[in-house]
Amino acid sequence: MSYLTFPSIDTSTSKTLPGPSSFNTDRQFKFKTANFGDRYSQNVPDGINYAWNEWALEWSELYTTERDTIVNFLEARQGTETFNWVNPSNDITYKIKCKEFSDRWAKAGIWSVTAKFIQVPV
Repeated sequence: MSYLTFPSIDTSTSKTLPGPSSFNTDRQFKFKTANFGDRYSQNVPDGINYAWNEWALEWSELYTTERDTIVNFLEARQGTETFNWVNPSNDITYKIKCKEFSDRWAKAGIWSVTAKFIQVPV
């Protein structure tokens, strides 16, 4: 299956989009726990896709056309369609869904966009 890739080019000016100005990585694990007497417990991974990452990203100081490229791409996916995203800190490509994002007008023609990217199993 072929996936779209998160844009790196401003579609209206053909210039390279700035990368996120900051992001946090949250690592999640899903496991099952068996509790025994004496407060002893054992944990085991729950399934083959028990670990994943979530990223809270922010792009700041964007021009309107740069903001539009990012927002239009995310709106078109509607939180349900998987896409490729290259993590700028390690150049690894991840399969992503983005169920929530927001944009904020800062000043004349300058915007910021925040988004939460969730790694999906492949």
